[in-house]
Amino acid sequence: KHYVYLRPMEIAKLAVVFVIIILLLRLKLSVGVSIFLGGIALGFLFGQHIFEIGKSVFRGMVAWRTIRLILIVSTISTLGALLKNLNITGRLVSGVENLSGSIKVTLILCPVIIGLMPMPGGALLSAPLVADGAEGQPI
Repeated sequence: KHYVYLRPMEIAKLAVVFVIIILLLRLKLSVGVSIFLGGIALGFLFGQHIFEIGKSVFRGMVAWRTIRLILIVSTISTLGALLKNLNITGRLVSGVENLSGSIKVTLILCPVIIGLMPMPGGALLSAPLVADGAEGQPI
């Protein structure tokens, strides 16, 4: 096996980037923008030139893996919206609640059931189920 060991200075640089991302989030910047700026800061801290950072960003944006991930997340979000608009999520939550007899158990079981499906983005699909089940509940 090949192990990569980080030196203390490299760990400190990573810690600085995490602090930058957290500060940007506290300033109410979006998660995506905060992580993007953190990535640029990481490039600078590790001595990359601005053109190298730009090239890396461009290569990442046009990579098939990135495009595929965007398509997967978009499809799952669309599926979640369709399930909610057609009230399928509400019926599923009601059915699980009838079987379990408890809203708390239902809120646990719905994500577990979705998580058993072999698909990416299960959290994107199961979060609306929890939101539907928790709506109006003193949780």
